[in-house]
Amino acid sequence: MKVENLEIDKVIPYFNNPRKNMAVEKVAMSIKEYGFQQPIVVDNNMSIIVGHTRYEAAKSLNLEKIPVVIANISHEKAKADIVIIAEKVLSGIIHY
Repeated sequence: MKVENLEIDKVIPYFNNPRKNMAVEKVAMSIKEYGFQQPIVVDNNMSIIVGHTRYEAAKSLNLEKIPVVIANISHEKAKADIVIIAEKVLSGIIHY
């Protein structure tokens, strides 16, 4: 896994992010105090797959660059995987 420090403006938030109650302020405080402990994961189109709250926290801190992992998958593939996991959680196959 290669972590790259990319300009925040190159990263695109996924428009249909299901998380609505992001703890942006708390995550921003954590990033400010400890730095990034986990990179943001994006697809080949630079659209966020994982890390929307970290992205918003970084924006609130006016960071110019953020740690990013570019996953070699399309957003459609990532979305399909998320649906499969969600169905397993809801059916009780996987406990969250």
